Amino acid sequence: MARIKIARKNVIGPELCRLRVRMGWSQEYLATKCQLMGWDITRLTITRIEARNRLVADYEILLLAKVMQVNPTALLPYRANLRQLMPSGGIRK
Repeated sequence: MARIKIARKNVIGPELCRLRVRMGWSQEYLATKCQLMGWDITRLTITRIEARNRLVADYEILLLAKVMQVNPTALLPYRANLRQLMPSGGIRK
C-alpha cells in the first residue's frame, strides 16, 4: 500500500496555539499540565503540534481540551481548507 504524503499533519495546531497564548500559557506549562494528567509529552511535541508537523490522535485532542478546560470543538478551526492538508494536486473524486 502506498503512503500518501500529507502537507499538514493536523488541523488543530493554529487553534491550540491561539488558545494557549490567550490563556497566557507557555508551551512548557501546557506540556507540564498534560504530564500531570498522565500524558508523556514534551514542549517540543507541543511545538510540533502547533506547527502542524505532528499527527494528533483523537484521544489527544480530548486530553488537550480537558487540560485547557475547553470544549474539544474549540480546538477545531472554524473553516478547514482541505487543499492545504492534501499533497499537491488537491482532492480527487
